[in-house]
Amino acid sequence: MLGKNQYNNHWNQPRPDGRQVCVHAFIGKLKDGSIATYQTLPWNHRGWHAGGDANNTHIGFEICEDNLTDKTYFNKVYKEAVELAAYLCKQYKLTEKNIIGHYEGYQKKIASNHGDPRPWFSKHGKSMDTFRADVKKELAKGTTTTKPSTDSKKLYRVQIGAYSVK
Repeated sequence: MLGKNQYNNHWNQPRPDGRQVCVHAFIGKLKDGSIATYQTLPWNHRGWHAGGDANNTHIGFEICEDNLTDKTYFNKVYKEAVELAAYLCKQYKLTEKNIIGHYEGYQKKIASNHGDPRPWFSKHGKSMDTFRADVKKELAKGTTTTKPSTDSKKLYRVQIGAYSVK
């Protein structure tokens, strides 16, 4: 479903770039061109994504970047990220105020020095503030009060095993 990463810089391998890292999910393009969330750890499992204490307190997900100039792709993955963040906020009784970017984690001294997602967001007129505002709007819609629908024909891989709930 994922296709091949031609640069071999993906995290779907043991010790990518020699590091021991893992986020809870990735958002990106599948081989068929559709956008999906690919869960790699259970939401309540400690990840190793922040390079600091945020590993103990935060759910981490990556939005897979393209060449940073494709507005259509950006808008699709951004929307998916807003929906995922709203779902997780509802699931864990959080608000948009609990959401931080990696660079904000660094500023709070709970993550390593990493600029994402600021550089890519800014190329498309977005910021973590607009992201949080969009999550707040999504939460206000009430669309995240129910679990995502289950499609028994589509499986979402979760570390070792596969589950039919996104």
